[in-house]
Amino acid sequence: MTNEVVTEIELWSRVTDMLGDVGKRLGPQWSSRLHRDPIQLALTLAWAKFAAKMACVGRSVLELGCDEGIRSPILSEHADGYVGLDSNEAAIATAEANWNSPRRSFVVGPLLRGPQRTYQSVVCHDVRSICRGASYESLLRTVVTHLDSDGLCVLGLSTSEDTAQDDIRRLSDACAPAFHRVLHFGMNDGLVHTRCTPAAEQVILLGIFPQSTEQDH
Repeated sequence: MTNEVVTEIELWSRVTDMLGDVGKRLGPQWSSRLHRDPIQLALTLAWAKFAAKMACVGRSVLELGCDEGIRSPILSEHADGYVGLDSNEAAIATAEANWNSPRRSFVVGPLLRGPQRTYQSVVCHDVRSICRGASYESLLRTVVTHLDSDGLCVLGLSTSEDTAQDDIRRLSDACAPAFHRVLHFGMNDGLVHTRCTPAAEQVILLGIFPQSTEQDH
């Protein structure tokens, strides 16, 4: 028996050979983000991992504002099905090219209206980018309309020093009447904790069981 000396680069080459050709071509949104601030990719995937654990296992999932589908592999990994919705046609085209599969699909459409069906879970990484001047109540009406009676919702809010406290309060006020219970979390450096304060880089709200699919807030 001979002892083969293998370098790290040779070992890594063997791994990449086993993976095959799985390269993905990012669209303009994520190409720009990676160029300006690469850490955004790690943070958005950390958010997706938390959302997947809390609300996606064994459930049908709608992601509002899926952009180029970068979070879809994590959100759909243990889900019964996943639909990503975004109003940007170019972003959806990139998502379909990279991530489309029998378990995942992507739709172009208005973010505050959504597909005409219900899901067991609705997730949204950045509610501010969804609303764009509209009230958080409008977003919650969309969310509740598309949730089953045992539905779960995960909403992310990126904070800023100027608006953090007011945004957290407004989002919390919109969520409170929409769900039987709302849990509050914060995320710093990709780590989720229970301190939902302006010091958090992102606030995450978990809505549990909508009050009514017909409710108008």
